[in-house]
Amino acid sequence: MRGLITRLGHAVPMLTCEVDTVSEVLQFVDYSPSDMLGCMRNNVEKALRQKLMTIDESRTLISRFRTGMIG
Repeated sequence: MRGLITRLGHAVPMLTCEVDTVSEVLQFVDYSPSDMLGCMRNNVEKALRQKLMTIDESRTLISRFRTGMIG
């Protein structure tokens, strides 16, 4: 177990675990990567309908989001 020191000088224990991907970290803390991607897609579609982003921007955003989940 490792720890870190807060600004007030208190030691806070931190548990460490071996994980390989962002997706695994999210699952470890009970987040679903597929649910997050679905939510991102819904928000991107809404932004497209409101003309807040272009198709190319939306493709780039979704692509980078997916890549981030893998890494």
